[in-house]
Amino acid sequence: MASHKRLVVDIGGGSTEFIIGKRHDPQLMESLYMGCVSYTLRFFPDRKIDRKRLRDAQAAAAKEIELIAHDYQRLGWKEAVGSSGSARAIADVLELNGLNPNGETGITKLGLERLCNLLIKAGSAEALDLPGINRDRLPVMPGGIAIMSAIFEALGIERMTYADGALRLGVLYDLLGRFHHHDMRDSTVGQFRRRYQVEGDQVERVESTALSALAQLEGGEPSEGDVQFLSWASRLHEIGISVAHNAYHKHGAYILTYADMPGFSKKDQARLAMIVLGHRGKLEKMGQVIAVDSIWHLIFCLRLAVLLHRTRDDRLLPAWRVRPLGTGFMLELPADWLAANPWTAAALGDEAAVWQRIGRDYLLVKIENAKAVE
Repeated sequence: MASHKRLVVDIGGGSTEFIIGKRHDPQLMESLYMGCVSYTLRFFPDRKIDRKRLRDAQAAAAKEIELIAHDYQRLGWKEAVGSSGSARAIADVLELNGLNPNGETGITKLGLERLCNLLIKAGSAEALDLPGINRDRLPVMPGGIAIMSAIFEALGIERMTYADGALRLGVLYDLLGRFHHHDMRDSTVGQFRRRYQVEGDQVERVESTALSALAQLEGGEPSEGDVQFLSWASRLHEIGISVAHNAYHKHGAYILTYADMPGFSKKDQARLAMIVLGHRGKLEKMGQVIAVDSIWHLIFCLRLAVLLHRTRDDRLLPAWRVRPLGTGFMLELPADWLAANPWTAAALGDEAAVWQRIGRDYLLVKIENAKAVE
């Protein structure tokens, strides 16, 4: 273990963490709300890259870094280290293509400048035909490169190494935590709620109703995995609003697909993103989901909960019930409540048509003399 101070930079999907530490002791820690996913969506929404867009992204990142630059430079460090997938992806490209000066390894300032020029010349990350590019990270690479180059500029860094040897240890810690009922994924979901400033009251209402619907569909015995994923999706279904209100479910699904989410496997992230993508809008986009997959129950429950809480307040819901129906679902609601809430009734009618268009049953049944429930 080195005895000198290190600056560790971790570019995540929605935020970037900065830590100066010595051995196991952190001395200065900050988190800035800029990440490879959010910056790619914000500055390169159509995946096209030119010099102005890249400079705008770099300038925005530099403006954030200026808030912490003085304190970090005053404390100082001997070695800068990148610990994220973005750092590793950038370092691989620089090393394998000889973009660093004098055959240096890691990330260098000159290498970054050369990579930025190549990216501008290519016009998009997908058109950047260079050995060593991780195709899985291509969609978010422009945001990561913009942020990394701004970090080098604002903090006066000339060279950065990268660290990727802690993965196995992190997995062991994660599994140990789950064994003792401290699932890292719960912590990650909580961090994402705070990072993307999700409205707490609304998602808690939606989560409670969605889980109630799932319990009814599954005869009171839903699987632990389905309960977890529906709970996480309920808490995160509005994170896309941080990008834009229009098509926010698509933005949310994009973030959940490409962000660094400690504790979640890529398969977990893909499933979570699919539920968030499907919670509103047309369902034809879910065509790749197999018919018997339990994800359809999770999507139905989340869509229903969002519709029932469309007023975004604490008014009581009526007595309602859901049941599986053939290849679809049956929803029972009081006739007088539907009459008193015509906009919600209309939305529920539209919802039936959405499910029927993909060949699934959706029956809305009006019942009499029902009481409101908490």
